[in-house]
Amino acid sequence: ITTKAKAEGAALVMKSVSCFGCLFLTRCRWFVTIISMTMVGGYPEKGAPIEANFAVTAFGISQLVYALVFTTIMYRKGRSSIGGIHWPMTIESMNNPYSDKGAKNK
Repeated sequence: ITTKAKAEGAALVMKSVSCFGCLFLTRCRWFVTIISMTMVGGYPEKGAPIEANFAVTAFGISQLVYALVFTTIMYRKGRSSIGGIHWPMTIESMNNPYSDKGAKNK
């Protein structure tokens, strides 16, 4: 199995776990109260608003977990390979119609 497939698989599993965990926590009243007090500016005496819904935030956090796991695995594999990661020094294209060089050559 290639490294990319392993990274995709591990990242998908972690995304699912984090999404489930975040969605579970957003259903807990105490957690929503803490989030609303610290992030949204709620008041401790009122508690969390009834209409508070952080489901979109849960999916966003799980997507960040996916990106972090995938990038970490791919980066570690690249660093451990012979010669390490080779970053390009410059990328020049003569056929770029949006560059100043391309406009001058026409």
